[in-house]
Amino acid sequence: MSIIERMEEELLAALRDTMPSAAYIAAFPDDAGDFDMAGYDMAALVHYAGSTFDVPAGLSEPGRQSRDVRFAVLLYVRGLRGPAGSYQALQHIHQAVQNRRFCNALPTRLVAERLAGEEAGIWQWEVEVSIPTPAVAAHQIRPRTGGPLTFTQQGEQE
Repeated sequence: MSIIERMEEELLAALRDTMPSAAYIAAFPDDAGDFDMAGYDMAALVHYAGSTFDVPAGLSEPGRQSRDVRFAVLLYVRGLRGPAGSYQALQHIHQAVQNRRFCNALPTRLVAERLAGEEAGIWQWEVEVSIPTPAVAAHQIRPRTGGPLTFTQQGEQE
């Protein structure tokens, strides 16, 4: 499983712990047309939105980079106010992800939040989050050296 998939799974778990139980929470389907709001008053769908790479300030090693892994949480709700409204749901999303560590990365940051539109009485919001993590190239991952660990009982020799 890729780091993106693991981060997505942990984000989904955090949202499930924080969002109202009536909310449908899932990864965005591979075919966007497969999602249907029928039967739901609220849905939060998560998808990978890309990454940005940078060399952290103060690092002199050119091969060391940081990576901001971006995810979008798309919120679909039938109203703006009240317990099942978008304003309350947005607050739940903030509480679920802000300053949380996913996959042992640095604390998650909220990047942007915007109203994406309204269609047929369904309000659509997008919350973008960033998970800062080191970017490690495959050739920089050092394999474990040495043989397997062996254990002996006291008094035995290997």
